[in-house]
Amino acid sequence: METGEKIRWIRKFKNLTQGELVEGIASVTYISRVETGRVEPSPSFLNKVSKKLGITSEYLTNTLNENRNKLRQLILNYKNNVHLLNESDLFYLQMSALEMHSQNDLTNIYGILISYYTINNHLDEAEKLVGRSVKLISNKNIDKRNFPHFFYYNKAIGNYYYAKQFYEDAKFYYSIAERYITDETSIESGHLYYNYSLVYQQIFEEINISLIYTNKALQIYKMHNHEENIIKTMILLAQQYRDLHRIEDALSNLKKAQKLLLEHELNHILYSEIQYNIGKVYQKINKDTHAIQYFKSTLQISQPFIQTKLSDMNGSVPHIKIYAYACKGLVEVLYKQKDWEDVQFYFSTAFDISCHHHLPHLYIELKAIKANIYKYKENHIFYEKEMKEAIQYALDHKHYVITKKLATELGDYYFENKYYKKSVDYYRLARNHTQNILDSSVEFSSVL
Repeated sequence: METGEKIRWIRKFKNLTQGELVEGIASVTYISRVETGRVEPSPSFLNKVSKKLGITSEYLTNTLNENRNKLRQLILNYKNNVHLLNESDLFYLQMSALEMHSQNDLTNIYGILISYYTINNHLDEAEKLVGRSVKLISNKNIDKRNFPHFFYYNKAIGNYYYAKQFYEDAKFYYSIAERYITDETSIESGHLYYNYSLVYQQIFEEINISLIYTNKALQIYKMHNHEENIIKTMILLAQQYRDLHRIEDALSNLKKAQKLLLEHELNHILYSEIQYNIGKVYQKINKDTHAIQYFKSTLQISQPFIQTKLSDMNGSVPHIKIYAYACKGLVEVLYKQKDWEDVQFYFSTAFDISCHHHLPHLYIELKAIKANIYKYKENHIFYEKEMKEAIQYALDHKHYVITKKLATELGDYYFENKYYKKSVDYYRLARNHTQNILDSSVEFSSVL
């Protein structure tokens, strides 16, 4: 990329007009000619402009080899430490993504950038990078020596789709990443197996498939003495045991995870996850008083990390998701108790979060809950409307498991009310999606 192109790209990245950039330095005509390559910028101009852009002038004038060396160093620094990426190096990687590089370098550049924007919940930016990268990077005929680069890149895309709650797409890219595993005992392999378990739990009836991957991940984490990931995996195991109605095993894993968490003084987010999942176990066995206690405990733990003003729902994204699902849990329990005032409060909170943070699976579940509240109140027109909207949204976002569940429910409703033609339509839709949902038990778990 030429010097003028670099200036133009960084200026636009920082949302500066040409006039704002060169104010007190040069004319707009001059910067326009520099950016289009019609004028070679003077050293004095480069020094002043680079300061305004927050970069070094050397960055703008580096040779191809110097740039390549810097790029390789950035990849080495950030590939497994994306959370440490600073603004200056982010610019550099963004610009590098627009240039011609080897497939290996491109997998690392895009893998880092997609991971960065995914973990920071800037999914619109991540989406642009995914769309651009799949046009540039091919997964065909890869030399085994290059497997680690393609493993990293495909896993990053899988994580992006998981964050979007597009589980079928996440599974597709995780399956590609799995082909590129070179060491099945590595921490990165453990992360992929953990992520696979999360996805399989959402899209397959047979929970034992998920258990296989969960146990593989747990063995790897224990081998590496990685306490935090051991705790996360024990929480996931508890969720799966709960779905299999192995209640004692579920509670045992959660208690062990909590003990390990307190011993090592690890992060707060895991403590709220444990509280939430204990609540889900008690909800499963209809011990509603205990479930409410643990859901409210989850809210109390998460609240300091977020702003719960509905017009400004910001803060720690993992805590916000846990907060939303705890609210949903309270809605489900309080709905049975007909505590309509609290149902409305917790429903509104969860629904606003699902919209603000683009959580389609949660949104669909909440639409279904809303529909059933209308049904209970004998408002059948609005019940049908909400259910149809939820089913269509599930189809649009490839949530085929919950599509079947809701289509079957609506088909039963029409059959009971002797609308046989409509019931057949929805039974047919359900039959076309052969998996069956057990429980949305990985609602907010984060991929690794």
